[in-house]
Amino acid sequence: MSEQINPIIDVARLVAAGIVGGLVATFAAHKLAASRDRRIGINADKKTYCALIHGLIESAKACDTPNSVRCEIRRTLYQSHARFRENIAGKRLIAYDKAWDNLRNTTPEEMGGNFFDLNSPELKKVQQLLIGRFEALRKIIKET
Repeated sequence: MSEQINPIIDVARLVAAGIVGGLVATFAAHKLAASRDRRIGINADKKTYCALIHGLIESAKACDTPNSVRCEIRRTLYQSHARFRENIAGKRLIAYDKAWDNLRNTTPEEMGGNFFDLNSPELKKVQQLLIGRFEALRKIIKET
């Protein structure tokens, strides 16, 4: 009798091992797919965010009223900022927050007024200030 039960137990063990193996493989595949999908979403957000920053950099280079570009920062970037910020942590988050705050808190006084002569050194200085802050934020986004 024990000889007949032994093969049944062996078959039951094989079936149980197959079921457990299938469940583990399914779980692992699900986790990998979720991680991949999350990474794809983050990369899409990064591209959109960098494109918006690029547009603001080009505006800063071309205009004689950099204060108007400063006013566009929150309106143009805030949604991308909020979505991107959810996906970073630790030192990168600290560096990102510092760069974002530096850009976001650019004051009208730093802009030096509303209108400049197109080729004035003051305009170039203010443009470089804004562009430098945009570039610092874009660099952190690209490295993340």
